[in-house]
Amino acid sequence: MLDLYFDLSAGTVHSRYTGQDRTNKDFTEKCGVGGTLVVAEHLFDLHEADWEAISITQTKDLDFQLLASDGSRFIKVEAKGRIVDDVTKRGEVSDAKTSIVQKKHAQRKLSPSRNDILLGVIVAIPSSENQVTRCLLVDPPIQIPLDDPGKYRLLARLAHYLRELSVLTRAHFLIALANRVHALALADNHQVFDMEKLRKQDGEQFESPNSIFQTRSVVDDDYAFGEVLVSSAGDCYFYGLLSEVVDLMIEQSHEKISGYRSTEAGEAHSRKVLARIVKQEAKALGLDPEKLTKVPQTSRVEVSMVGTLTTTAGGHVLGPVEYVRASSDEEGN
Repeated sequence: MLDLYFDLSAGTVHSRYTGQDRTNKDFTEKCGVGGTLVVAEHLFDLHEADWEAISITQTKDLDFQLLASDGSRFIKVEAKGRIVDDVTKRGEVSDAKTSIVQKKHAQRKLSPSRNDILLGVIVAIPSSENQVTRCLLVDPPIQIPLDDPGKYRLLARLAHYLRELSVLTRAHFLIALANRVHALALADNHQVFDMEKLRKQDGEQFESPNSIFQTRSVVDDDYAFGEVLVSSAGDCYFYGLLSEVVDLMIEQSHEKISGYRSTEAGEAHSRKVLARIVKQEAKALGLDPEKLTKVPQTSRVEVSMVGTLTTTAGGHVLGPVEYVRASSDEEGN
C-alpha cells in the first residue's frame, strides 16, 4: 500500500499528497525509519543484522526503539518522517526537531556510556516533483558547564565551529566532532581528551575531507571553503571558513583551539573564488547552467568569481564577490 501515498519512480521518495493530514501517518513514519537506517548504516558501517529492539521505559524514549553497535560504541536512533512542501524550509520540520532535542537530552542523562551515539534524523519528503528527499541530522545544543573557565572557553569554541561547519558541509568527521564535544561537556576531567585526534570507526585518523574542496566553493586553491549566496537580483556573497579550522578540529589540541587566532585577522584581500552554486543561482546570474562545468555527484555547477574578502580572528572568510566571464563557463565539459 506504500505506493498509494508515495512515488518512488524518480530515484527518490515523493509524496503523492500535500500536507501531513492527507497522508497515512504510519507510512510517513516508516519512510522516516527507513531513511534514518540508511543514514546510520552508511555512517557507521552497519547493516540490517546489527539492529535490535530496545525495551520501552517510562522516560522520553527514542521514537524508533533500535540499538546497534559498531564494536566500540552503542548507536541509538530516533527517526522522524515529515511531508513538506519545500525541503529547504526548516520551519516545516521544527516540531520534529524540538521533539528529537528534548528526547536526546533525556537519553543523554540516562546513558550508561558517555560514548553512546544518539542519532536523530528527520526525513523530509517533498510533495513537489522538482525536489528530492532530504535526511536532516539533528543534534541538541551543547550544555556547557560554567564551573571551569578554561573548559568553558574550549567548549564554546568547539560548539561554535561545529555549528558553522554543519552549515557548510556534511562531512563524516562532524559526527565524531559532535560526539567529542558532548563527551568533553560531560567529562569530570576533560584533559584526558587533549590531543586525542578524531578517528573513524576503524581507528584511522580523519584527514581533511576532500569532499569539502571538491563540492563546496573554494578560495585561492583551498585557502578557504564555504558557500556563495546568490540573490534573485544576481548579487553574490561568499561566507566560509579557513581550511586550517578543519585541521584544528580534527587534531584536537586543546591549547591550539583555545588560543586560536587567524594570522590574517582583519585583513582584506582580493581573492579568486571557484563558486559551486546550484543551477537556479546560475540562472539568476544570467547564465545557462547546461553550458557550465558540472560538479560530479551534485546538482551544482562551477562559476569563476572574484572579490575582496575579509578574514576574521576566528577564521571566518566573507565578502561580496562577482562573476568573472571565462571560456570554461561558456563551454562546460
